[in-house]
Amino acid sequence: MVIEMNYKSVEKYMMRNKNDNGGMKKVNHFLFLVIIILVALIYLKTDGNTKNKISNLLSVNNISFAKINKWYKNNLGNILPFKNEEVKEVFEEKIEYSKLEEYKNGVKLTTKDKYLVPNLNDGIIIFIGKKDDLGNTIVIQSSNEVEYWYSNLDNIDHNLYDYVNKGEYLGEVKNKTLYLNFYKKGEALDYKEYLQ
Repeated sequence: MVIEMNYKSVEKYMMRNKNDNGGMKKVNHFLFLVIIILVALIYLKTDGNTKNKISNLLSVNNISFAKINKWYKNNLGNILPFKNEEVKEVFEEKIEYSKLEEYKNGVKLTTKDKYLVPNLNDGIIIFIGKKDDLGNTIVIQSSNEVEYWYSNLDNIDHNLYDYVNKGEYLGEVKNKTLYLNFYKKGEALDYKEYLQ
């Protein structure tokens, strides 16, 4: 009798929320993600060798977090069952510069004073910090596994692992000099293909 009543109340709840498929899908995706994370954490806690293998895999291979994020959004939607995304203004402009010089593995651009640097391609920020001879740097990994390095920036308004859209501002150029580098799997790429 108790089981029957619980079943009926669940059935009523499902019928009442039948029209809310989007919300139910998001909740199901969120619960699925939580279960996967819990199983992975329990497994890692019990098996020390697996933890070392995963750590070596992540440090040796270049994992495309942007590609994983794109696949996840396309197939499963947002990670959270509700939308709490900050809306940022995006522009369709190219990087403006008055002078271009090859510099180390990339290019050195002379820009206007206090120039706001737009992102060249969608991706995830995988590094924010100082790089030797380049200054404050943001590295964005796109879904095509190309890393876009923007260096010599001030007033960076992003955090590590933020997803940034094409055209979104990354920071302000310091001393009218912007360094750009492009890498794929650790190899430097020709800037002409990415800077138009």
